[in-house]
Amino acid sequence: MKLEKGVEGYMRFYKRNDVYTDEEKLDESKEIYKFMGFDRLVEMLKYNKMYLRNVIKWDDTWEYPARYFARNEDELNNLQVDIYGSCWCTTEYTDALWRIYSQDKKSACIKTTVKKLKDAIKHQKHDSYFFLDKVVYVSDEEEAMELVKSISLMRLFGQHTVVDGIDITKILLSTIKRKAFEHEKEVRLLVQNASPTDKLEDGIFIDIDYSELISEVILDPRVDERYISEKKSILANDYNIKCRRSDLYDTTRRFKLK
Repeated sequence: MKLEKGVEGYMRFYKRNDVYTDEEKLDESKEIYKFMGFDRLVEMLKYNKMYLRNVIKWDDTWEYPARYFARNEDELNNLQVDIYGSCWCTTEYTDALWRIYSQDKKSACIKTTVKKLKDAIKHQKHDSYFFLDKVVYVSDEEEAMELVKSISLMRLFGQHTVVDGIDITKILLSTIKRKAFEHEKEVRLLVQNASPTDKLEDGIFIDIDYSELISEVILDPRVDERYISEKKSILANDYNIKCRRSDLYDTTRRFKLK
């Protein structure tokens, strides 16, 4: 497996107070989705903050696999992970994610686009470098190691892998995941530098303008009409946001078998 771009291809667009995306893989009009508890959604709307968790604190123990391939203590120290991320996906029609993130049937899904997400986070109080890209799924440890090596070699062949303290190779190493999770069709928003005052033990908060971000909020497909009415009222009256129930289980909705 090889990187689709050399280091220059990434660094050319990796700018302060901007969001890097590879437009060949992730068009700005592409719709993306984020699942979360409804209470957390309201909290984020209230304070205009988004939580990004340290990637090695996520449940999958194989996040950032480079740390398992270090040959000595110096290499391991060099791989200390200060990358924080938020997970998104490219479809709302996923039974698996509703059941994982909405076990109590009370979660919600934010619908937006790549462009809207970029616009919503571009006004940070502190200089930040953001990276938004699709996850690369690998079949086994050997394939993961091959990809880790190809990314690490960027340091040898590219003189500008670090800009203002931001290491692009660490960002790329945070986009590798096992094929067991391929059903998530994941897109990751990642950031490396953040103000020390914003850092928590496991993550950080960034500023976000939800009036620019949200196209609509989608509720669990299993909720009843009373619940929908209640949540619609909260989002419409307090935040001027449209809300609907997912039609994943709607028998009047047509579908195709692929």
